[in-house]
Amino acid sequence: SAAVTGTPLSDLEIRLDDGTWAAVTASPVMFTGLAGGIHTITVRRISDYTCLIAKETTVIEEPCDNLICTYTQGFYGNAGGIACTEEGSFTSLQLIQRSLDNMDGVIDNIGSMYIGLAGNSFTVSYTNANNLIGLLPGGGDISVLMADYNYMNVPLNKQNRIKNGLLAQTIVLGLNLNMHTDASNSVGNFVLEGGKYLVTVKRAASSTCEDPLMADCAIELNAMKSWKIPANVVDALPAPKDVWALYKLASDALGGAVLPVGVSLNDIHMTVDRINNAFDNCRYFLRWSDVNEVCPIPIIEPVISSEPSIETRVAEVNTVGFEVYPVPFENEITIKYKFDYNSFVRIEMYDSSGNVILSKVDNDGYLNKEIQLYLNMNIGKEQMYIVRLTTDRESVVKKIISTK
Repeated sequence: SAAVTGTPLSDLEIRLDDGTWAAVTASPVMFTGLAGGIHTITVRRISDYTCLIAKETTVIEEPCDNLICTYTQGFYGNAGGIACTEEGSFTSLQLIQRSLDNMDGVIDNIGSMYIGLAGNSFTVSYTNANNLIGLLPGGGDISVLMADYNYMNVPLNKQNRIKNGLLAQTIVLGLNLNMHTDASNSVGNFVLEGGKYLVTVKRAASSTCEDPLMADCAIELNAMKSWKIPANVVDALPAPKDVWALYKLASDALGGAVLPVGVSLNDIHMTVDRINNAFDNCRYFLRWSDVNEVCPIPIIEPVISSEPSIETRVAEVNTVGFEVYPVPFENEITIKYKFDYNSFVRIEMYDSSGNVILSKVDNDGYLNKEIQLYLNMNIGKEQMYIVRLTTDRESVVKKIISTK
């Protein structure tokens, strides 16, 4: 709403953004059904159009009350993993059993997952749920299945995990689709938009499984993340272009079905992987965006105080995650991962004003891996820069200085 002051009201007009001017008959003036974002409200005198005033206001889109839940290969392949959902807490084995049991729509300790087509398939049953844990996380070849496989004869890599990245991700998507006893809560019903970024927000660390709350970027720097969904894959899906259709496309592709024109196995693998990650550990859908949205980097003002500054306290918390060197640097830095798990990694570098000057994604992060970054730009002397590293578990910020 907009409170309008001025006399007489009959001499005033108002409009929202670039819309039609309307007479002011009462105050306040109500605007409804607005999209999220910044809107401009302008008021002018009818008797003198040069007499006007404009104000900006921001409308916040609140996400749906319900979370969308998925888990990644890392969870399903960890015998000690605990899932936290609105329906309760489950171990990785319990959630796998729950999903396999629910494949036929009946909870009766009987059920199985079938991926692929006759002659080129993978099958796992409820009774073999525990064996599936040892096969994940998988990776490696992205290819059509060459026979009818089960947990005993599926090709494995050197780590004795599934040696087919698309199969491993499709298994995980199938488990995610069926984890809820009420199918209306499934990620399968989520409708995809190709060529746009899927923006989600994590559950607040302070909230509980049964009573979740949306995290606040001001408190949790990694609360918001974005994943770009390939347009060619979504365009190939039948209406309503939801995740159920994506799962069928992946399953058929593994079975050797003819792929849609312009779509590769790698494209399908990328899309399935991003859906599994986008709602990992239960996240809120925020919106579809044309740009990669993350929480804005906090700009910390200097504080003169005998107490530790906010900047100091942040630095004390973020003492692990990665190393960066040399410091000071000239036009090249090396990032060395110090987290002890496998994860995708997003590396971002900001200048002191909070502008992104470099962004890189590494889909295969692991302990002590080193990444070299070359800065093809003019680097100011003795300037502070901020490096943020985000994995599927944490976001860590460090500050570095350029050379003299």
